[in-house]
Amino acid sequence: MASAYAGSYGLAIEKGRITITGQERDTLGVNGSFPGPELHFREGEDVTINGTGNLDEDASIHRFGSLSSLSSAFEGR
Repeated sequence: MASAYAGSYGLAIEKGRITITGQERDTLGVNGSFPGPELHFREGEDVTINGTGNLDEDASIHRFGSLSSLSSAFEGR
């Protein structure tokens, strides 16, 4: 299967607020949304994902069902 470039995406982890059942709640979201966006790609596509943590504490994004050129030691970093 030939590789195709699917694009480049920037994901910013940041604090936010939402209203659930009439009460304001703190959230950790991505690009201003909670939950964060779903990104879908086809097998064989190449994609670049750049993450920025706009928080005062450590955070990570977990990816499901993806192959990475990074070792599993970098999972979620």
